[in-house]
Amino acid sequence: MDIAVIGLGLIGGSTLRALARAGHQVLGYDADPATRATARTAAAKAPAGARWQVAPTVRDAVASAELVVVAVPLPAFEAVLHELGNSGYSGLVTDVTSVKGPVRDLVERRLHRLAGFVGGTRWPGGRPPASPPPTPTSSPAAPGCSAWSRRRPRSRTGWSWRR
Repeated sequence: MDIAVIGLGLIGGSTLRALARAGHQVLGYDADPATRATARTAAAKAPAGARWQVAPTVRDAVASAELVVVAVPLPAFEAVLHELGNSGYSGLVTDVTSVKGPVRDLVERRLHRLAGFVGGTRWPGGRPPASPPPTPTSSPAAPGCSAWSRRRPRSRTGWSWRR
């Protein structure tokens, strides 16, 4: 499947790598040129059957995509939807944001002509998994994430991350 991932931070970068490893044709984009450069370098080092491409614009990333995964913070989500609309993309879109109501509202206002929007789901019961996620700097699924660090457990319900 041809898939575009918009936003190549911790979650988007991990999603991009996992999709490429699964054999999909993946094209990524990030607004930050340094993040795009890091993703290109990581793609060159990935095994031959698990590589991805990095596009210079949202329009280029979604040009042949059957599915677009939006992996940006909520404040940037509307701008990405605007770019998707301006690009003429009319396929399937999903997201990996942490809040769902505002995303649904933005999609309803912005993307009327899409074939479909399938919003990502939250953790069951609104809680993170019982075990903490791997440290991004040691995870092969998170290239260039040295800006992320793990905090101490916030409470018995989970971990928090900070940039």
